[in-house]
This record gives sequence, structure tokens and C-alpha cells, in this order.
Amino acid sequence: MGILRQEAMEKINAITHPAPHHADETFATAMLQFLFPEVNLVRTRDPEMIDSAKNAIIYDVGGVFDPEKKRFDHHQRDFAEVRPDGTKYSSAGLIWREYGVDIVFAVGGSKVIDAGMANEVVDRVDRNLVKGIDARDNGQGEEIGAMSVSAAISVFNPLWDENEDDDACFAFAVNVASMILEREIKYEISSVHGCRLTEEAIEASDGPIMVMDRFIGGWLEAVLTSDSPKAADLLYAVFQGKDGNWDVQAIPPSLENRTGQRKPFPEEWRGLRGGKSSQEFRVSEVPSSAMWQGSSLWRRRKTMRLRLQTKQPSIPPNFIKKRSEQSGRF
Repeated sequence: MGILRQEAMEKINAITHPAPHHADETFATAMLQFLFPEVNLVRTRDPEMIDSAKNAIIYDVGGVFDPEKKRFDHHQRDFAEVRPDGTKYSSAGLIWREYGVDIVFAVGGSKVIDAGMANEVVDRVDRNLVKGIDARDNGQGEEIGAMSVSAAISVFNPLWDENEDDDACFAFAVNVASMILEREIKYEISSVHGCRLTEEAIEASDGPIMVMDRFIGGWLEAVLTSDSPKAADLLYAVFQGKDGNWDVQAIPPSLENRTGQRKPFPEEWRGLRGGKSSQEFRVSEVPSSAMWQGSSLWRRRKTMRLRLQTKQPSIPPNFIKKRSEQSGRF
């Protein structure tokens, strides 16, 4: 990003206000960095310069909201852009709403993203990041004592008792915002992709066990928020972890009660390691690497078979049959 002086009008493609910077125009600038090969920015409140910049995106300054003219200010009295929940837009939200889909495709790179997925990612990023920035800029954010993203960006303003350059501090803040934004976009792309794969696993399930051939980030949330009738009947999920071990996890009743389980493993198995469980609780062929973690998770090597011989088994009797039909016998 280049911060230009006012005389370089022919190169300008972005205009915002001068110091001090706030999170909304800082993140808006970060967003533009994913749209343009080079952001040539001027920070000014000069109305003549703003009005004469015909090819620039002008945001958080200028007193005009008109997307067709690339004007994205929100300080004027007649500004009325508000989200359905009442959260007002600031420059970050206005830029994100206008260009978010293009930014998602740019950040996604080689990942397969369709239009529906891109729009869902735009909504998620707005809900989880941009809306909070807008709210605080408009005086709607809650003050809870913890440092918000907006407050973190503000600390990069020049210090009064040090000789710091305004534009250099802003450029540094934009780089921080860019890293946060890029990671959040990639996180949401991954989450949406994971939800789709989890929905496929839910629909492929037959009975109370869902099988995934790999760990999928966010699978538990996807199950607990799924509209599929099958999701409500699931008791256990089986998946291969990143370390190569197969995990069996009991599914909680809801997002609000994630420490519970719809059907817990036997209480006497909790905290056991290795062959102790096979000796004391009639679970045969449990490998020495097996380990119970609490009442919801069990881990073991991927090539072992498991036979449960408890008097009242928690895991349904077709469990072994289902795993033997999958790659990596269970």
C-alpha cells in the first residue's frame, strides 16, 4: 500500500480521512488491498480534492453514500444504512457489503468456492468481525473491559510523546488488519466447507453413528445446528485424527450443553489407559495405545478392531459392522 501526497492525483484509487485512524477505515483499507494490485491512498478531508478524484473509492470521509459513485461515508445526517438487527453500518461494513464476494474469491485463491459459498462466507465475516467494528465506531458496541479488535487497531495511533509518523502508524495498523481479515476469511471458508462435508456425512449415516474419514473442523457445531432429521438421532461420531488415531466421540445434546452427551460412554471407562479397560471392564482387544478422555472421547490406533462386551453397551451392536465397511478397519 502506498500513501500518497495530495499532488499525485492521477495515481489515487482510495481516499479516507487523516489521523487519528479508527478500526473501520483501517479495515476498509485492508479490504481494498485484496481488490487492487496496489492501493494508492490519500488521507485528507479536503472537499475539493475528494470531489475531483473521479476514479477513487472514497470511504469514511466526504459526506456522501453512493455506491455507484464509489462513495462510502456514514457520518452524514441522512445516512440510514442499518442491518436487520439494528447495527448501523460504518465504512468497514459498507465496503465489505459492496466488495465482500470479490474479496472472498481473491483470498480463497485455489480453493473451490461457488457463489453460494462466497455469500455465506461474506455473511459470516460480517457477523463475526465487521459488524462489531461498525457497532463500536457508531457507539453501539458493548464495553466489557476486554480489548476488542477495534481497540487493538487504535493502539497503533501515534503516541503523543514519541516522534512517530501518522501515515507509517496507519500503514502498520492496516497490515495488522489485513492479517486478521485474511485469516478470518480463510477460517470461514474452511468452516463453510466443513459444514458441507459434515452434512454429507450426516446424510450418509445409518443409525446413531456418523463416520468421517478425516477430522473436519467445526463438525460438532455443524451436527448440532443441522436441519437434517438424521442429525438429531446421532449419538457418536467416528473420525481419524491428524495423528492417525481413530477417535470416537459422544455427541452432546446441544450447543448450550456441550459438556453433556446424548448417550455417554460407561462411567467406569473414564480416565482409563491401555489394557486396563480390557482386564477390568470386559472390553476385549483394546490396544495398549487406547485412552479414554472424560466421558465423551476415546482414542486408539487406526488398524485395531474393537469388540465391546459390556452388559449394557453404550455403543450400538452394528458399530463394528459399520466401521469394517469403511477404509481403515475399526
